[in-house]
Amino acid sequence: HGRAHASLRTGLKISGAKVFFFKHNDFTDAARLVQQHRRKYRNAWMVIESVYSMDGDIGDLPAAHKLCKANDIRIIMDEAHGLGVLGKTGRGAEEHFGMEGVCTLICGTFSKSFSTVGGFIVGSKDMIEFLDFHAPGNVFSAPMSAYHAGAALKALELIQSEQFRVQKVKENSKYLRHALETGLGLWPADFPAHLKYEIEGDIDTSVIPLVFPNDPIRVLYLADKLRRQGFAVAPVCAPACPVRRPRFRITATSAYTKEIIDAFVTCLIKNAIETPSYIPKEMQ
Repeated sequence: HGRAHASLRTGLKISGAKVFFFKHNDFTDAARLVQQHRRKYRNAWMVIESVYSMDGDIGDLPAAHKLCKANDIRIIMDEAHGLGVLGKTGRGAEEHFGMEGVCTLICGTFSKSFSTVGGFIVGSKDMIEFLDFHAPGNVFSAPMSAYHAGAALKALELIQSEQFRVQKVKENSKYLRHALETGLGLWPADFPAHLKYEIEGDIDTSVIPLVFPNDPIRVLYLADKLRRQGFAVAPVCAPACPVRRPRFRITATSAYTKEIIDAFVTCLIKNAIETPSYIPKEMQ
């Protein structure tokens, strides 16, 4: 429940549906809940993410599909962080797993790989027509501006027509992750391991979480130091992530060069070495 996005929790509340949360990306736990509760309800949906935004791991679509197909459950896929990255041509989790068409609804945002604002829902014509008239977020809000719609269309055109961008972001993600894992050899041999960051996430995504366990103050100080030295890195603390797992969410793009990545990792480690830990008493 703590890792479910705020927009999802809001949507679930508005829907009025009975909600069950299973453990993060754990479809054994999901199967347990399905076994206990599915027969009580006429309709059922499962909501998963292609790439979990604060954890950087990939939702197990094959396991979800197997469970849902066997129990007449429809899948909603949140493609916010997978579109433009996952799959050979950047079409997301269905393409990544070779399972096109298994999700009943696919939703996402234009604020990540599309670099604009707004969002989308993809589904059957009847489903979209129903949502057009009944979804409160659509009925009671102003439409996105023509400028932002145009930017989203152009971004989609570029993803489709300039495939080198998709391949480049994959290459940069792997290079950045490796540089962060090795530290470019910059950590002093006697530097305490517990003061280094922990890396989460999957190698096939562009989201790389750097966790500083129980140390939110240090994360905030580091973010400020990095900003002053030319690197915009947003600190993430509770409630956006577990309270004891504050982090940076590092994201690779196709525009980075290896020189930029090396300079960033060098700056990060230099400041991490110089910035002392400050764990609040409540978290000790």
